[in-house]
Amino acid sequence: MFNLDGGCSSWGDWKSCSVTCGVGQKLRSRTCTNPSPTLYGKTCDGDYADYAVCVNTPCK
Repeated sequence: MFNLDGGCSSWGDWKSCSVTCGVGQKLRSRTCTNPSPTLYGKTCDGDYADYAVCVNTPCK
């Protein structure tokens, strides 16, 4: 049977930290292209963005 619904791709690489010193956040993302939903299919469930805390050297 043919699946009409979309599926999420794998998570991409983490982007760089939002700050050069101290505590910030970094982001990774994914898309609904594995496969893309058809005209009558559902879009992907779940998040398209994922955030994590990142800690760089202390600010002077």
